[in-house]
Amino acid sequence: MGFGYGYSASVDHYADAFSNESGARVRKSFTTDMAAHVWAQESQTFGQSSKGVVYFHGRALFDYGAHYCAAYILPDESAFLYNASHVSPTTSGHVSTARYAARPRTGYPVPDLTGLLAGRADDSLHVRGPVARGDYEGTREWESDIDDRLADRDYIRAYCERHALELAPESMQFLLARVGLPKSAAKIRRDAERARDREEERRKREDRARAVDALRAFAKAESVESCAIAKRASPYDTGKSAARIADELASDVRSWRKRAGKDNVPVTYWREAWARLKALGESETVDSIARALDRRAGQRARAEARNAIRSALCNYRDGRPLQHTADESAHAFQRWSADSGFATIKAERARALSRSLARYMPGTAGAAIAALDNESHAFAAWASGIMKSDAMAQAREEWDAMREERERLLAEERERKERLALETWRAGGDPGTRIFASRPDGSAYIRATGVKRDESGAIVGGTLETSQGADVPLVQAVRAFRFIKLVRERGTAWHANGAQIRVGHFRVDRITAGGDMRAGCHRFAWQDIESLARSLGVFELAPDDSAVTRSREAA
Repeated sequence: MGFGYGYSASVDHYADAFSNESGARVRKSFTTDMAAHVWAQESQTFGQSSKGVVYFHGRALFDYGAHYCAAYILPDESAFLYNASHVSPTTSGHVSTARYAARPRTGYPVPDLTGLLAGRADDSLHVRGPVARGDYEGTREWESDIDDRLADRDYIRAYCERHALELAPESMQFLLARVGLPKSAAKIRRDAERARDREEERRKREDRARAVDALRAFAKAESVESCAIAKRASPYDTGKSAARIADELASDVRSWRKRAGKDNVPVTYWREAWARLKALGESETVDSIARALDRRAGQRARAEARNAIRSALCNYRDGRPLQHTADESAHAFQRWSADSGFATIKAERARALSRSLARYMPGTAGAAIAALDNESHAFAAWASGIMKSDAMAQAREEWDAMREERERLLAEERERKERLALETWRAGGDPGTRIFASRPDGSAYIRATGVKRDESGAIVGGTLETSQGADVPLVQAVRAFRFIKLVRERGTAWHANGAQIRVGHFRVDRITAGGDMRAGCHRFAWQDIESLARSLGVFELAPDDSAVTRSREAA
């Protein structure tokens, strides 16, 4: 699997690759981008990235293994499914690459795509026998089994019911429409939402039952430690400090007390529990609880909140925010602004707990908590005044200006590096980074590398590369260029229809009267085609249609 931390293990594959057109054995190892492009072109039975991490069998593209199918092209070639269940940043990036390469088909995200294709939830899409060897007929039969599964009405309906709350509405509608159930989507989603609501209500009932049992144990307890044991039914929790145990129990009392008469909990029970709490307040146990609560609440109200605010003010006074990134500064203000008031929220939380406990805990505990409440209130007023001061307003302005300046400088530096890398790439050099760039209209840049010529100067070798990660033999690209010239000369657009033009793994879909071309997910502008042709000295070649052939299907 992908881990997303720069780790990339090699995966061994023993399949051969065969052309879907001629049946001949063909190259099977490519860059990651090119592997996705070849998969999207459906030109061969198998292919893989250089380390085998991304690979495909037929119309199924895998990432790191049979347990994760990244995308699958449907048989009508107008749509594809891609996996919406990403397991790592690396896998997410590979899925994005596949989505780009599969254009102009329409993509639909689906959860657990692997299980959907395999026929069983969370299963792997195993490839065995002839398919694993890259056999053409075996691959077609394997794809046919998957296609039959995706056309099964009961199977697709069951899948949609199982993933109703995860499926994007357009994906569910598409899957159901393919099997003749276009009107079932709304009912399936509605039933799933009702089932979810029933499950939430069941969990609430269980939570209420646990709360009632815990409060009963608290009311009957004789010490802080016995409260913990009774509440959790485990002797291992006694190792916690008394302050933490008392704090947790007191918070539970405050929360559960609000449920009196609600959630189908009888008021009579709460009255009985309250009487037990009063009885507890008259015992010696209350002294240990009061001391524990005082220590814990003091830790919260004084140490945490006060230290957080003082740290922020000291950083500002000493100029330390200048060492922070813009994101850190923005995050700090989100926490410490007057509106969301980090310190005020902390103090208010402590005060609310204190007031609650002062009412619910009688005797010594109530007095101790009431005193703490007054101290917390004074501290909250002090913190609120600091957050609204002119000094903090000035700091906010300075940090905002720093963030904007940093974002501007980062954007400029990023654009400069991208521009320099693209210029280096277009000049034939190695930019030292992955190039993935387009013109404003979406068309790709192109360049020629490794150009070889015969004694007459004619091109006999080399590669044409695109700025979107694809490459084709330069000789075939020159042949296609001559046909583009012919289309321009005729002044009539050309579309693939029976006759076809193959350039490497790519099939040319159309050529406009002006010479712009689309091949798969790529678009090429005539200005780039002309510029490269002139630089290679082939612009003056006579136009012809030698690049046009007839497909196996048309024949």
